[in-house]
Amino acid sequence: MRVLRRGCKEGATCPEGTVVTCSIDVVIDVSEALGLEAGTASYTFVVDDDQIRSANPHLTDLGGLQEASDTFLAWMETEHPEDIEIMGPNLLGGQRLTPESIALWEQYTDEYLASLEG
Repeated sequence: MRVLRRGCKEGATCPEGTVVTCSIDVVIDVSEALGLEAGTASYTFVVDDDQIRSANPHLTDLGGLQEASDTFLAWMETEHPEDIEIMGPNLLGGQRLTPESIALWEQYTDEYLASLEG
């Protein structure tokens, strides 16, 4: 996954500090390989004395991320159904990433991308 910064804007001052909103594009290898649009998100930060006091993410547009995720999950269900539960968060939700699940994400993303090339 790559996060591409689109810029930040300083906003109002509140008792906790200054509100800063930053916009980003979210690109994953699968969506890029399928020619799908990036997702967009923003983060709202409260900054005081050059320290981030709070940060809140806001996914504003999924772009092609959902389609990419659905396509990858369908491939996983056919090719490696036994590992879906281990991979966790983005396939089934709820679990935290572990060293084992990270290794599977890397392995199967590479394998899936290679399958798209023929």
